[in-house]
Amino acid sequence: MNYLATVALGGLLWAVFAIFLISTFTEGPSLAIKAPEDLATQLRAVFGIAALLGIAMACYWYLYGSQPATATKLTEAKSKYTQLFLSLVSIAIGLTAVLWYLNKAEGMEPKWFAIYFGVNLVLTAVLYWLTTFLFSPRAVENLPYAK
Repeated sequence: MNYLATVALGGLLWAVFAIFLISTFTEGPSLAIKAPEDLATQLRAVFGIAALLGIAMACYWYLYGSQPATATKLTEAKSKYTQLFLSLVSIAIGLTAVLWYLNKAEGMEPKWFAIYFGVNLVLTAVLYWLTTFLFSPRAVENLPYAK
């Protein structure tokens, strides 16, 4: 059930950012050459990759946490949780760098890349934290941050 809830939440977040708010993200920045529709396509793809990676890492955590041996190695599991979380933060940075590289000739204001980073962060690390906070297996249910 936790896998389905994670996919549903990730899909919902992607839909909010890539469908409902996409016009805000594409019509606000000043574009030199590219049409807003082309930027929207890029953003949907990058946001989709971010959401898929956030979902995949959470599902990996569920699989890892449900193994019987994990219950006896909680310090190792906490380290694994932190590694996964930090890798998702790095992925959000990398995806934002890809957006910057693809659009560096457009002359977009830096604030838009900060906004895109925020969206990528929500779709990766925040999605991972929220779903693992709510749906972690019993052996590792107390390991997510702030729990």
